[in-house]
Amino acid sequence: MRRRSIVGGVLLLGVMVGTSLAQTARRGTDVEPPALEKILANAKSPAAAQLADLIDIKPEFPLGPSDVLKEYQQAMALIAVSMSAEVANISRAQEGNQISREQAEYLIEDRYQVAMMQYQVLSALHDMLEQDVAEEAARAKRTHRVGESDTAVVVSLPASGPSAEAK
Repeated sequence: MRRRSIVGGVLLLGVMVGTSLAQTARRGTDVEPPALEKILANAKSPAAAQLADLIDIKPEFPLGPSDVLKEYQQAMALIAVSMSAEVANISRAQEGNQISREQAEYLIEDRYQVAMMQYQVLSALHDMLEQDVAEEAARAKRTHRVGESDTAVVVSLPASGPSAEAK
């Protein structure tokens, strides 16, 4: 039985050493593919320039909830501006006798309803996110206050000597 345990331990040790050597050998042979920019620089097709332009675009991500709140506010302002521009265009078309008064009223009412729905959706999203930010700030304050306590907890350790029951 003892011989079997020794042989098993040696085999296990051998497998572990072999695995670790294989992993270090493999790490040294990893070859990175060439950068896409280098490949496109050597290409001479008209699509290569377009692909290079697409690669150069760096997407901008919002930094946090406050940035998203600002984007909602900007979108709501943009809705108001675009609604105003559409109403002005419809009014000019009606004054130029391109559409009738009834058509102009219908188009203005339709544009107004669409703008109001968009504004209400953005406003609701803004309010929900604003509430979530406020709740998270309150939660962070509560956990910060709990962590500030200077209370020390003392735990008595069991005696290291023989217990009274053992005597």
